[in-house]
Amino acid sequence: MRIAGVIVGALLLVLLVEGYLSLARRARPLPPEIPRRPDVDDVIIELTPSFAAEPGPWSSEPGVRFEVRGLGRTLVADREPIAPFETRRYRLDVALPAGVNELWCAAFAGPDAAIADDLSTIDSSETSAEADAPRRALRVRIGRHGRWWVDRTFWSIPSGSPSGAIRFEIPLPTGTESPHVQRPSDSPPIAGRRPRTGTPRGVTHSAMEVLA
Repeated sequence: MRIAGVIVGALLLVLLVEGYLSLARRARPLPPEIPRRPDVDDVIIELTPSFAAEPGPWSSEPGVRFEVRGLGRTLVADREPIAPFETRRYRLDVALPAGVNELWCAAFAGPDAAIADDLSTIDSSETSAEADAPRRALRVRIGRHGRWWVDRTFWSIPSGSPSGAIRFEIPLPTGTESPHVQRPSDSPPIAGRRPRTGTPRGVTHSAMEVLA
């Protein structure tokens, strides 16, 4: 009888605990649903180098002079020659999510030009020859429908290629863009020079459209 009583008691305890856990699970509030950020298309990227870009070994594809990466893929891969201070404009074929985004941009300066992201000051460990070596610049503007969300210039290490990650925020597409969006400026981008808008020749890529 004692053994039977112990067994019955254990079964009742198990049923009681299972019932309590079931009620607790039903009473637990569901986690809040994370809203999906809407996609924004027709994004424009402008690149203006201070030098004649040349293919380098750091690109994801051979022969590329300009490269923009984001969303886990290459968004821009331009092989066409470009003169110093000439502006190249691209319309992305992929939409970017509203909110904070980050893209990596680079303008290559030949096979011997190394890359170090966003180096705008001279390192104290550099030799005088390195400090006097030329530094190259790349101006990047990103926007949509005539308004720019970000306008930034990257500087290279001595004799290197300018590159870096650019972080910016895309306003929610509510018909009117947020008041903090930066409007286009006619100010010269680099070293007191105004960009010359180039006419690309047959540049194609699956994720971009080159604009005149």
